[in-house]
Amino acid sequence: MHSRRRSERRQRCTSNLNSDVLFGILVVIVVVLLIVWAVRASGSHHRTQQPTQPASPEPPAAVAPKEDPCEIAKLRYARGEIKKKEYEEICDTLKS
Repeated sequence: MHSRRRSERRQRCTSNLNSDVLFGILVVIVVVLLIVWAVRASGSHHRTQQPTQPASPEPPAAVAPKEDPCEIAKLRYARGEIKKKEYEEICDTLKS
């Protein structure tokens, strides 16, 4: 009977030890995953930023002073910056 109790105690101790080890491993995995997620989340902000362009002395081609103002309005309309009514008003105003 003593040997049976001892073996039961050993089994309980062993199972407690195994569950403690498994719980520890699980905690480590969760911590590592949280760190990886945090690093990726903070790094994605830098990837979405557009690279800075060097400053040029001349204005961009879309708003060059040589272009027709109605053409500029047309480009803005095509990009969705202004609505059709605004585009038509600009062109009508410029033509009159």
